[in-house]
Amino acid sequence: MKKISALLTAGMMLFCSVPLHVSANATEDMDKLTRSYESECAVMVFSEKNGVLYSYRSGQLLAGAGLIRLPYAYYLCTKIESGAYSLNATITYTEDWLRGKSPEQTGAGVIKNDELGTKYTLAQLLDYFLRYSDNIAFDMLITTFGIDDFNEMLNAWGTDVTVTMANLFPSVTADFMQMCIQNLHRKVNTGESWNIVWDALLNSEQSYVRDALGGTVVAKYGYIVSENFRTYNEVCYCDNIQPYILVIMANQATSAIDKGFIQDVAVCADNLIDEYYQLNYNLGNVNADATIDAIDAAVILSAAANLGTSGTSGMSIKQETSADVDNNGFVDAVDASYILQYAAYAGSGGTDDAETYFQNLLNP
Repeated sequence: MKKISALLTAGMMLFCSVPLHVSANATEDMDKLTRSYESECAVMVFSEKNGVLYSYRSGQLLAGAGLIRLPYAYYLCTKIESGAYSLNATITYTEDWLRGKSPEQTGAGVIKNDELGTKYTLAQLLDYFLRYSDNIAFDMLITTFGIDDFNEMLNAWGTDVTVTMANLFPSVTADFMQMCIQNLHRKVNTGESWNIVWDALLNSEQSYVRDALGGTVVAKYGYIVSENFRTYNEVCYCDNIQPYILVIMANQATSAIDKGFIQDVAVCADNLIDEYYQLNYNLGNVNADATIDAIDAAVILSAAANLGTSGTSGMSIKQETSADVDNNGFVDAVDASYILQYAAYAGSGGTDDAETYFQNLLNP
């Protein structure tokens, strides 16, 4: 069984250093964060079940950076699924794709590290331009598929967003980006190309939100560095017990990315969801339904199995902290057995709360 003490430690650090975790009003906390931010920002928290739960300047145009790749991925999938292009079609990496630059000057990605003459399928490029934000892959795709039909699609969506070959990274709103990732999510499991896109985003190379929350977070970041400011954005689909979309856009007059702000907003958004749906991750209550029972034990056993096969539990940091009832840095069958013992105890009329019961069990 793989140890996850690092994740649990990260979770405890968040609890210690970010008071938002124990706040009684996550909306007020979010307002304090966004309204006191020294630079421009926009935030959107959108519940799949109930719609917008929080919005701050979500209609304001801000530098989008690489976020435009999300709607472009949607466009690519529509073309591929229509049969106009095959996922097996190939494009060869030649010096032409460097556009007169050295490989190092092409920015993010992995293709730049490969040998000239390497062939890539459209399936690979579709994956790379999202998973690694690969700029050469994006160049290959946009040269092949063009932008005219893409702009028509954006117009059909009722937006004012357009791209040109001179400006492939237009300003966008948080509202627009929420719609983009929601549209992509609705296409999951409807075709191979859609699944390639979703898997690439699920395993994307960088996400400060995923680092802060753990669990299943589908994410695309966008990043621009200029002389006067830095832009860092993330659009995320957080596949929580109550799934939600989180959009964070921040223009920062700093010399480095304000990672702390991004992660504070992420934690606050997660708390806002917990508060809205009355989710409470008490010790042992892994599925946050206010009852500690065999279902919680089953979740732990499933997570332990995932650790053994994929190296990740699939749980959020909150869930992992709740699941580790013996506080030994492992989430495993032992924790599940303790939960089953408590369920039997409570079912037979025991009156101690779960935390007291576990403490007495572990420290007789």
